[in-house]
Amino acid sequence: MRKINTIITVMIMVLLVDHIIFGGLHLMGANVNVMKPLALSILALVFIHVIISVIVTIKAEKVGFKTNVRYNKENRDFWMRRASGCLILVAVIMHVVSIIGLKINPQNAFLKPIRSYATPLLAISVAWHLFSNVRPLLISLGVKKIDTKEKIIKAIIVVLTLFALAAIIRRTMMH
Repeated sequence: MRKINTIITVMIMVLLVDHIIFGGLHLMGANVNVMKPLALSILALVFIHVIISVIVTIKAEKVGFKTNVRYNKENRDFWMRRASGCLILVAVIMHVVSIIGLKINPQNAFLKPIRSYATPLLAISVAWHLFSNVRPLLISLGVKKIDTKEKIIKAIIVVLTLFALAAIIRRTMMH
């Protein structure tokens, strides 16, 4: 099940990078027709990822309680990754509801601030989740010499997050 989750995670990351790129192009005025299918694909994969992650979490906790073996640092990291995943779910719901709601009623005074906060919250929480899960993902993929690759991937995450936040801020200032 962990291997399936690893494959799904990589697929989400690839689609997420595409979503960030096409979203940035869309915010700059380009006619991008892939946003809806891309977003729906990401949502479907995230849903599967959440289900698998919940199952893995429950199994890990059952083993921890049975053996009474608790690793404080590792457990803290484990739960920080889960917390960032939960924050993503909240931000995704806010993001999707505000986008759909504003398409239905563009003048909705309640949804505009939600979108203004949900989108940067989503970008930051996704970056936090990716950042904290790079090492476990590389281990799961069987990558050797992780330290250098982890630093490179984390640098890419930071750059993509900054680009995403810049596009979000630009859009917020324009509207």
